[in-house]
Amino acid sequence: MSLLSAIEVVNAATTSTRRYLEFLTEQKLGRKRHSLTRIQVVAGRFMFFDNSQWQVYSCQLPPRVGIRAEASATFVPHDRPGCETEIYVVTYEFRNGHAMIAARQALADNEVGDLIIDFRWLVRRCLEWYESRGSSLAELTEIADLTTLHAVPFV
Repeated sequence: MSLLSAIEVVNAATTSTRRYLEFLTEQKLGRKRHSLTRIQVVAGRFMFFDNSQWQVYSCQLPPRVGIRAEASATFVPHDRPGCETEIYVVTYEFRNGHAMIAARQALADNEVGDLIIDFRWLVRRCLEWYESRGSSLAELTEIADLTTLHAVPFV
């Protein structure tokens, strides 16, 4: 059994990642939208991301949904659907939906909109990495002890 070269592995991973991203987009998967209400600024509380200061807000999300703290997301206000603001979910209380978020740009008190969590950004980032840095992958023969390498049968 011959081993694939690093470039063959990168080409296969790039093609597979591109196909997966197309599948997610065509099937409208990998993206969740949740209603976000009762936005209130938390005076004097900020977080620092990307060398900038983000204001912290308390808000209400639906309870008992799969929102993870420390997740990046986008806020889209209902009255300005083309105006997206990058946010970070600081905390989320599963039982009652109370959350703390940090926003890159100012949000209005009591603004109402949607929180969009997009898994596809991660797939896009992987694809970008394969395309820009995949050529730097080392050959398996350079990093593995081939005397201990065993073929694993596919089931």
